[in-house]
Amino acid sequence: MPMVHSEKAAGSETLLTVTDYDLNATLSSGQAFGWRFRDMGWESVIGDRWVRLRAQPQGIHAVTPELPTDWDWLHRYLQCEVILEEILRTFPADAPMESSIAACRGLRLLRQDPWECLASFILSSTKQIVQIQQIHQLLSERYGKEVIVPHGRAPAYSFPSADRLASATEAELRNCKKYFRENGTNLFADLKKAEQKHKKRIVYENKSFIAYIPYFTDYPFGVFVVNKKPKGNITQFSLTEKKDLAEILKKLIRGFDKIFDRHFPYMMCMHQTPVNEKKYADAEAEYRISESKTPKKSIASYNLGNAIYRQNQTGEAKYHYAKALKNAKTRTEKHQAFHNIGNTFMK
Repeated sequence: MPMVHSEKAAGSETLLTVTDYDLNATLSSGQAFGWRFRDMGWESVIGDRWVRLRAQPQGIHAVTPELPTDWDWLHRYLQCEVILEEILRTFPADAPMESSIAACRGLRLLRQDPWECLASFILSSTKQIVQIQQIHQLLSERYGKEVIVPHGRAPAYSFPSADRLASATEAELRNCKKYFRENGTNLFADLKKAEQKHKKRIVYENKSFIAYIPYFTDYPFGVFVVNKKPKGNITQFSLTEKKDLAEILKKLIRGFDKIFDRHFPYMMCMHQTPVNEKKYADAEAEYRISESKTPKKSIASYNLGNAIYRQNQTGEAKYHYAKALKNAKTRTEKHQAFHNIGNTFMK
């Protein structure tokens, strides 16, 4: 039976011995946005403590730069005392529930600070996980308190209190949009020029694109791929640019695979002009074409479900989310489909 045993502490390290705990799935599931995966471990700030977690066969290995008087705060945050098997026995024995348990077993709820959890929920409106993480990080850096980190690590900050954010002016909170107004230029265009001048961080380039690792990247292999000619979004690319984009992505992915001698998992985010024009019917038509061409791809049905959901047709949206779930190949795809199926029951 899954249970929590004693912990082994050595200075600022401890082993939380817990079973049935999928740390990677829990910290990447979109319920907490301060966690970053670095050097095979997860790093964040809980309250005013920097902490690094790493999944091990015996449980969860934790490291902090300070000597805590106890580890109750981490036990509580991770809910290590919860025996998952006892909870699962209370679930109804039906096929959809059993499928959910099998797909997400070990995924736990975090006992977050109520204010940080509420603020993150507010920030999450119409945003993707990566965008929420960026907003969370920016608010912490500007309005949070700097915390103690291990030697050689980048500075880290606690999430700002409600009082601190309430004391900030509207102008301060809009600082993320000030770069263009203050400089009259595009931030990504200026970054590209700076990297072209510096040259040392350029990974690859072709006629249309340049790939570089910026000095501020959050990830060890965080590569920016930037169009040499400013374009608002991918639909404005010429045929040559589309081919050059495919070529540079192929080079990068193969390069990652070669570094580790295995297929390298990656995530790609696109920064482009806003597409929130609420042309959901048009989007639905395009996604139906996409789904007809790739009926076995989860993302096609998932996107179609989103377009339909935005038109308040929850019944049909649920059907396409279920289809996306059926074709899902990864844990992330399954999580997204389950999440949006849940949203259809909220309307």
